[in-house]
Amino acid sequence: MNLKFLFKNSYRDLRSGSLNLILISLTIAIGSISCISFLSDRVKQSLNRDIQASLGGDRRITSTEKIPNDWIVKAEDSKISWAKGVRFPTMAMNGNNTKLISLKAVSENYPLKGNLEIDTPNGLKINPKISEGEIWIDPTLTSLLNVSFDEYIYIGEEKFKVTGIVSSEPDRGLNFVNFAPRIFLSLKDLSSTGLIQSGSRVTYRLWLRTDDISSLDDFQDKVKGEFNSSHKIDTIENSRPDLLEALKRADSFLSL
Repeated sequence: MNLKFLFKNSYRDLRSGSLNLILISLTIAIGSISCISFLSDRVKQSLNRDIQASLGGDRRITSTEKIPNDWIVKAEDSKISWAKGVRFPTMAMNGNNTKLISLKAVSENYPLKGNLEIDTPNGLKINPKISEGEIWIDPTLTSLLNVSFDEYIYIGEEKFKVTGIVSSEPDRGLNFVNFAPRIFLSLKDLSSTGLIQSGSRVTYRLWLRTDDISSLDDFQDKVKGEFNSSHKIDTIENSRPDLLEALKRADSFLSL
């Protein structure tokens, strides 16, 4: 009886328009929650991509010793994409102008994640492949070394043609070496500079990327037996804790 009375009165209120305001409010509330949830997910995904890009890949192995070639073979066997690089401080020279720079020699497939943006005479290019005999320089070096496009800079025993200006680098990071202006060159050109000598402050890098994270764990287990004190595996957790903390705070805020 009470249930019949409830339905009868609800139907009467609905027809009279008394419940319209409540229905409109509920519709707006549900729509708002759905929009906020969608926006929250998109922001989280964007932040995750940016954090992964800051590493240049899913994981990165760094060492003061050369990366063994058989590690590359093991990565390919595990269907893992890879890129190699070498970074160290050195001098760049153009005429009477010299400057301490951070040299970064990379393979053609760098970066594995994120965008390397290079300004060229033909406009901005995203993740272009650097050719042998060419370099990309930090914008500050155009004035410090008085150099422009298609001009040459001496690095070590070799001269290189300036074909690009570095606009954005995904895994620049913050440390002493990275405060110096950056110059990119092809890893194939590194030996011609004659800069790698005994005692050089060189850091070798191997970037890894895959859609199957378990294969990264398998690869890590395969090579970890060959690790020594110079080897380090960089992940988001240990290499960029500041960004990880920012993601956690953003996730807490967006979950409110």
